[in-house]
Amino acid sequence: MMVLTQIRNIAAYSEEEYKQDGRKVIILTTQQHFHKSIHESYVRGNHFIFHPVKSKYIVNAKKWLYPDIKVPERTLKR
Repeated sequence: MMVLTQIRNIAAYSEEEYKQDGRKVIILTTQQHFHKSIHESYVRGNHFIFHPVKSKYIVNAKKWLYPDIKVPERTLKR
């Protein structure tokens, strides 16, 4: 649920707000071909920059920034 909340908060940053303060938003997405298109469907506008990174870097950043938060392992259903 945390990811959806973050996406909603980012998507709420409107074009008008961007015109007022001039700050673009960098959105980290994985290098998986489908992630960027999913993220782009939630947030639209020229004030968003999508930056693909390797999944392991996102996991490592989470561990470094939020070491006390445990994320369950995810597996594909068979």
